[in-house]
Amino acid sequence: MPIVHVRVPEGVFDADAKRRLGEGVTKAAADAERIPDDANHRMSTWVLIDEVRSGSWFAAGSAEAASKFIPAVATMHPPQGVLDLAKRQEFAAAFEKAVKQAVPSGDARPVLTSCVISDVPEGHYAVMGRIFTLADFTAMGGYAHLQGDAQ
Repeated sequence: MPIVHVRVPEGVFDADAKRRLGEGVTKAAADAERIPDDANHRMSTWVLIDEVRSGSWFAAGSAEAASKFIPAVATMHPPQGVLDLAKRQEFAAAFEKAVKQAVPSGDARPVLTSCVISDVPEGHYAVMGRIFTLADFTAMGGYAHLQGDAQ
């Protein structure tokens, strides 16, 4: 059950592009966490797209620098113990691909992505008003690699 915050510059992605971005990032996160391609399991994958106001995204100390490229930042919060290094790399690559595929046609600026994958320690994740454990997430998300017969 990852929560992924995506930050992009305001006005770059129209509604259709945000839909494509949301779908692509959802797939990237769910695939990295090995959540089955099933709506009931993937309902636990949440993606929030935040637009950063013009003039509020700085690169090299300048708000104008970001106009030369399309920056996108993801912060992913998976339960601790779900992602190994290979799956973290898979998410980072798939996130970049999702952003590139969502950029509206005609915008030739290069895409620069950054990801922070911040595992949530056991006992620090609450769902529907109660603390969830890795076992709860495994049952809810369907993590095949954490099921008893997959270990």
